[in-house]
Amino acid sequence: MTIILLVMLYVVAVGIGIPDSIFGVAWPVIYQEFGVGVSYANLISATVAGGTIISSFYSARLIKRFGGAMVTAVSTAMTTVAMLGYSFSTNIWVMCLCAIPLGLGAGGIDSAINSFVAMNYKASHLSYMQCFCGIGVTISPFIMSLALKNNTWRFGYGIGSILQISITIVAFLAIPLWKRIQVRSDDIPIEEETEILSLKQMLKNPAIRWVCAFFLFGCGLEVLCGSWCSTYLVDYYHLQPDIAASITLFYYFGMALGRFLSGLISEKVKPQMLLTLSLSVILVAFLVLQFSLPAELIRIVLLFAGIGVGPLFPNMVYLTTHLFPRNIVLSISGIQYVATYAGVMFVPVIFGMLAQYIGVYLYSNYLLVMSLIVILSVTMTFKYLIKNEKK
Repeated sequence: MTIILLVMLYVVAVGIGIPDSIFGVAWPVIYQEFGVGVSYANLISATVAGGTIISSFYSARLIKRFGGAMVTAVSTAMTTVAMLGYSFSTNIWVMCLCAIPLGLGAGGIDSAINSFVAMNYKASHLSYMQCFCGIGVTISPFIMSLALKNNTWRFGYGIGSILQISITIVAFLAIPLWKRIQVRSDDIPIEEETEILSLKQMLKNPAIRWVCAFFLFGCGLEVLCGSWCSTYLVDYYHLQPDIAASITLFYYFGMALGRFLSGLISEKVKPQMLLTLSLSVILVAFLVLQFSLPAELIRIVLLFAGIGVGPLFPNMVYLTTHLFPRNIVLSISGIQYVATYAGVMFVPVIFGMLAQYIGVYLYSNYLLVMSLIVILSVTMTFKYLIKNEKK
């Protein structure tokens, strides 16, 4: 029964990734069709991120009251409705309206299934689940790149919506299995033992502050690299949108591959070491990206950037889940997802403003700066962990 539920959660994880990457690939065509500036992508991204921040902040309360199963299923349904709305949008404001349920749903899914898997399965399963999320992230640019060959981005969103409908059905079918699986040997579900902490209580803890810094800049970096890559390649390298989309696909494929490899070696390598290796790969990739490169080499660089970025999120989620007492894990999970989506909102938005008023050529420089900040946050988190281990 436990394995069946895990497989179904893997399928749901695919649905998390589909909406994440499809927008960035389609945006070079969408903003021209709607007759708006390139920075208007910030409106959509900020609306989605704002919704995820709200749902993540209240996730512990929602899970405690309704259970992780129901939160996951309803949230997945909300993302499906949002993607259908995107496919029928006639202007930027309709897309902004549809972005609201997309953001609220995404935050609910992430908080519910990631915390559940991290607390009840081995570290490898969390990496594999994120790998399946990476499959969704990889599938959607592929679908959109095919659609863009005929300049029909709406068709790409339509196909993505059909996939989301199927995943929503799986999420609802999984609800009975959630109810049968108890989190602890004494049969006390995590929802019942959870202590709800206030924002002030959590931010008093220096470890939580550094963990939040990681999710803020790390996840912002992850989204920034993929969502602005196509626009960078089109506007700076003057590539065709469908070619740019196919190149961007290598980044998302690298993310999925990185998470898969992380799952394979997580039984033998500690999360701290995996994070160190991943950050080293990222730093080298973004240093190479500072130079003018041929399209073939950009594919390779983005592939390795994705391999480096991929393991960051699942390993830090697993690490933080086991760093804090069990009764406050859901509260910690909520605040770290607030930081995650604050980063998803602000890191790309700030770059969008720079791209609009200075130039999209700053893309590679911005990525390098963000990666250095992530390295600092991870270093400080490790410092805190070492202090606790010595006590």
